[in-house]
Amino acid sequence: MFDKKNPCVLGKPEVVYVGDNMYGTKYETKFYGNTLDGRFIDNLELLGFMIYKFYFNLIYVKLPIEWKHIRLDKHTEIIIDALGRKRIIIDTEKKTSQILTRYSYVLNILRTNSAVVHVEWTVFDAGNALVTDSISPELYETILQGCGYNENVAIAHVVDVIEEGIALDFPYWKDEIAYW
Repeated sequence: MFDKKNPCVLGKPEVVYVGDNMYGTKYETKFYGNTLDGRFIDNLELLGFMIYKFYFNLIYVKLPIEWKHIRLDKHTEIIIDALGRKRIIIDTEKKTSQILTRYSYVLNILRTNSAVVHVEWTVFDAGNALVTDSISPELYETILQGCGYNENVAIAHVVDVIEEGIALDFPYWKDEIAYW
């Protein structure tokens, strides 16, 4: 498990001058990623990564100032930003990585004997619960009825409502590099 007091920081540190007699640390590191995915590479550069080498699916980079590459366990690593927020998750077993979006949500539909008893969703901001909301089982049943009792269509309708609600305040919420 990740221990904030004693993390396993990967990479080679380099102290850099940031101006006004201030110094910061940049780490030179490598991690797995899809080197053929132009959008992934573009997003890394937009985040401030300095990419200097590709070797098969390994990407060699200098991280932005004060970002860290941390090993969590045998097959999981993360890259955190200067504020300690998870920005990239790396699966070393599958040799893949993913840039995390800031906003996400989870939809839970609770049932008893196949009857819907609660429909709830939670919106997350950088992995922390931001807001939880719900609709009554009766309203969900009405939505389900309006969708011809096709549960997949009803769930898609509820998901659309959740996503539209997030998009009101954060129109680019699905963009990996927006709002950080």
